[in-house]
This record gives sequence, C-alpha cells and structure tokens, in this order.
Amino acid sequence: MFNILRNVFFVIAINALAIYAADYFIAGFQIEENLREIIIAAATLSFINFTFRPLLKLIFSPLIIITLGLFSLIINAFTLYLLDYFLKTVTIIGLDSLILATLLIGIINFLCQRLLLRR
Repeated sequence: MFNILRNVFFVIAINALAIYAADYFIAGFQIEENLREIIIAAATLSFINFTFRPLLKLIFSPLIIITLGLFSLIINAFTLYLLDYFLKTVTIIGLDSLILATLLIGIINFLCQRLLLRR
C-alpha cells in the first residue's frame, strides 16, 4: 500500500516538474506560476493519464501498431489538450506549442520514471 501511494506522489511530482519546464521553455504553454496551481495541474494530468489514456490506447491500438507507435504522441497531445480544457489556469496557444509541450513532458516523464522509479 505504501509503495503504491509513494509511486502516485512520485508521478505527480514528476508531472509537476514537467509542467513547470514546459511553462519555462515553451512560449505558448502558460500556467499560473504558483506551486498550488502547478500541483493541481500535475494531479489533474496524472488523473487523465491514469483514466483516459489507457482507454484511448485500447481504442486506437490498430493505429498505434500501424504507425509503429507514433500515434501514441497524438494520444499524449490529446491528454495535454484535455488538461488545457479542464483547467482554466493552463493555457496552450497553438498546435506547435501543444506538440512541443507533449514532447518535452513525455521526455521528462520517461527519464525521471526510469531513474527514480527503477525497480
């Protein structure tokens, strides 16, 4: 039980770091820069990733297979778009900012989870 709770907190912390990095480095990605809003956005993104993303990957699995996994980027971009839709404190301006933020958040999540949540 403690390991599950610890992993959830790590995922939220990693998402908070990734969202802050996207806000800092990508011009069209904006979030209110206080810790409370970043943590709320990270928890919301984690919830979206735990609930909607597996369902979307199941539905679009033929496209993911045909494109050799590249369609997963579209699904990740859609989850980030949902974050923008659900939270008024997160604003993504333009498709290029959405794609860049998706790539940056994905890379940060991948690297941090490989380093911190290694079993």
